[in-house]
Amino acid sequence: MLKACYHPYNIYDEPSQRVLRDPRMLMIDIMFHIRVYGVADKYDVPQLRHRASNLVLRRIRDLFGVIDDSNITIIREGFQDIIRKIYQLTAASSNGELRSVISSITMEHRNSQVVGKPGALTSVVVELSKEIAEFGQDLFLAIVEITGRGGWALNWTTQHQCPSCQNSYYKDIDGGSALYCPFCGRDLLEPDDE
Repeated sequence: MLKACYHPYNIYDEPSQRVLRDPRMLMIDIMFHIRVYGVADKYDVPQLRHRASNLVLRRIRDLFGVIDDSNITIIREGFQDIIRKIYQLTAASSNGELRSVISSITMEHRNSQVVGKPGALTSVVVELSKEIAEFGQDLFLAIVEITGRGGWALNWTTQHQCPSCQNSYYKDIDGGSALYCPFCGRDLLEPDDE
């Protein structure tokens, strides 16, 4: 916890604009807050745990805000590491605040949601929910909560591969929602070149 107080970037104050624009720096910042959360949870320091949880939420929103074609691979890998670290560090029997925060932001943000129009990280979220059972369970509960509030209606999507860039994307089974590849922008209604 002393590290949280004496971090060289004074991490518990507002970070510099450089950190907010650089996905690698944001991921380092997020991982730091996750570790602080783990220490606060272990030693039952609720104020620090809550503050770290809020900062993880804010930085993940910042991370989702800098996604573009030039850094999507870095962010995908980093997001996987973030989810794995959270579920490795937090036990299901612990407070669960950080798990709740990550499942909520994942479901509500347009870049990672698995319900509604798929985003740039949707395929990563689906794979992680298969890999980490507790993450899948938390996402399911977040879906139920969101749909119960009337925010979304569930729809069935299926995974497809873009014939141009070979990236996977999701679209409605009837093919109605994905008109362009979210990665390369190819018109998906055009027939494949053969």
